[in-house]
Amino acid sequence: MEDVFGSVAQQLELSSYAMVENFINKDLAIGLYNEITSLINEDELREAAIGRGVQSDVIKSIRKDEIKWINQDNDSPVVVELLSTINSMGAFLGNYFRVSIKRYEGHWAHYPPGAFYKKHVDQFQETSNRIFSIILYLNPNWQEKDGGELIIYLENEEVVKIKPTLGSLVCFRSDVLFHEVLPTQKSRYSVTGWYRNDELLPLTIA
Repeated sequence: MEDVFGSVAQQLELSSYAMVENFINKDLAIGLYNEITSLINEDELREAAIGRGVQSDVIKSIRKDEIKWINQDNDSPVVVELLSTINSMGAFLGNYFRVSIKRYEGHWAHYPPGAFYKKHVDQFQETSNRIFSIILYLNPNWQEKDGGELIIYLENEEVVKIKPTLGSLVCFRSDVLFHEVLPTQKSRYSVTGWYRNDELLPLTIA
């Protein structure tokens, strides 16, 4: 995988974003697709929110996806394999760019038909903890008419449209690149997450 990680790093260095088709093999991609659809059938996902912590809010005019955060201790074989690959790439990118990447956080994401996420940047205004954003798509047999493309707005005003095809990965700088998800015509699935430069603090109850 180091050749793939190197390609991601070089693309990030050149354009602040990277795209790799077939980042994971088809069996793993289908396994992850089955995992997220099972979670949806079990009503495990919840409407996504805008903001952080208790100040976050569900704002349907901005985004209409639903999510479930991934437990790093998940014992599902496909999730363990995915996290191993993602954490290995995080270590590679940290070394390549000489930045401190201390952890990955991610969630399952489902965009039901008609869902979207308007133009935004992933870095919260009051923090600088997210270094790179990562999206792994889990959509078998995606077609042009299905919608749900990712639009990335580059710093040179160029616009990039990325198809959410099964097993493809997109990685981009969390602090500078605005992006949006176009409305979907059928369910759209992904694992979305971030490489962060902070430690996960233990939960304390006063």
